[in-house]
Amino acid sequence: LSRPFVNLVFGQQWFLVGELLKWLAPTAIIQSVLSSTGVIFMTKGRTDVLLKLGVFSTVLQVLAFIIGVHFGIVNFAKIYFFANIINFIPVMFLVMKLIDGSIIELLKKTYTIVIHSAIMAFALILCCEFLPYFNSIESFIKLVLISLLGCGIYVSLIFLTEFAKIKEFKSKPANNIKSN
Repeated sequence: LSRPFVNLVFGQQWFLVGELLKWLAPTAIIQSVLSSTGVIFMTKGRTDVLLKLGVFSTVLQVLAFIIGVHFGIVNFAKIYFFANIINFIPVMFLVMKLIDGSIIELLKKTYTIVIHSAIMAFALILCCEFLPYFNSIESFIKLVLISLLGCGIYVSLIFLTEFAKIKEFKSKPANNIKSN
């Protein structure tokens, strides 16, 4: 949906933005998770580790920029994305170790988000491919409808797979909620 969105909102002259968003949106998610880790290192008194990770991250990002600038803007975004993935691994490993957690436990708690997103994306691809109305999204109405369909699929999947947790959450008083 990135191409139709960009074409409708910005115009055809901005066609590269759709391709860039495919790489920069997940990069932003990674960075938003990583941005909160510095507080954990500081709170736990491990600014020495934070400094080392900061140096590693800086070197990694600068290298990604130096390499990426030679291969066009889309490849630049791809290299930047992969640099952020590489940075994510040691930072999250050390954060989880510091708070007596594990990356496996983190993945167990968050894997459904990835699965729901993949199912939604697959369903939207099928809709755009096999439903004639959505073969070409050239109007805001079609864009809004397909977006609402995706939202509906995603929310439905959450209710289907997380119904017990939702029911438990609703039944607890607000001051008695425990984190899992």
